[in-house]
Amino acid sequence: MTALNAPSQWHHHQEFDSVMYMLSGRIRVDFGEYGEESFEIGKGDYAFFPRRAIHRCQILEGGNDVYYVFVRVGEGETVVNVDGPGTFAPEKKHSDSV
Repeated sequence: MTALNAPSQWHHHQEFDSVMYMLSGRIRVDFGEYGEESFEIGKGDYAFFPRRAIHRCQILEGGNDVYYVFVRVGEGETVVNVDGPGTFAPEKKHSDSV
């Protein structure tokens, strides 16, 4: 979920650990309790997103020619939008039926 003209919605990848490998372009990833931290990745770089880590992304260079490989390991919803920044979303409670 990478946005071109403005940052994407704050979100996390629920029960998925994810790795993003950049093939072209450049993006900024914002994160942190108040959204105060960020890093940039470009061609040949990769980033690890642990499950439930809240973040947002924005394309900085490359426009419509930004390409990346995103590998997710986990289960459930792949993207969950949230209202704002934070460190980690709470763990999803599982209800067991007997």
